Parts: sequence; structure tokens; C-alpha cells
Amino acid sequence: MLLSVTTYGQSLDSLTKKAESGDSVAQFNLAVMYIKGQNAPPDTAKAFYWYKKSAEQGNINAQFSLAKIYYDGEGTSKDLKKAFYWYKKSTEQEGYPVPGAQCDLAICYYYGQGTSVNKKQAAY
Repeated sequence: MLLSVTTYGQSLDSLTKKAESGDSVAQFNLAVMYIKGQNAPPDTAKAFYWYKKSAEQGNINAQFSLAKIYYDGEGTSKDLKKAFYWYKKSTEQEGYPVPGAQCDLAICYYYGQGTSVNKKQAAY
């Protein structure tokens, strides 16, 4: 995932202030910084926190990232139902779809991870 051009290169403190004020793009970018350890010490719990804040505001990339975190149990407890919820949420938005989310959602349907097995929905 790429950091947003508008906030890339900002200091951790500056980005944190924007994120704390409710800027969903800053929240997403701050999470990426923490997950990758770029300009911030690696911290999966903080990454999870900021992805969740951003995802709850409708940031499609944060929703996909949060789903992966729930799926893998990185920075939080593994929860396939929540992973499924956020994969589905990120695929239902208007605009551009996240291909990885669509693929991962299909896998959830195919194997019944966080939902019932539904091969028809998986194929869709």
C-alpha cells in the first residue's frame, strides 16, 4: 500500500495530530507507518488502532487492511467474522474496488471463514 501523496513525508507528530483530529487519510497513513516501521517504530497494536479508526469512517483501504489484520490476528485477536465483515464492507463501496478484498472475500465464502460456505457467492 502506498502512503497518500498529501501526507507522505510528514513527521510522526504532525501525522498523529491530523489523525487525532479525525482525518481518515492521516489515520490510514499513520497505521501504514506503524505496520511497516517507516518513520515510526513498528507497532502492530497502534497500526490496528489507526486502521480501525479510518475504516470506521469509510476509508476503503483501511477497511481492507483491517480485514487482513483480523484475518491474521496481527495486532489484535484473530477474528474471522470481523475479517469477513470488513472484507465485505470494502467491496461494497462505490468507486474503485480493492481487488485483494474481492479475492479474500471469495476465499471466505469458499471455505466458510467468518461466514457460511457459499460457493456461488465465492464464484461471483
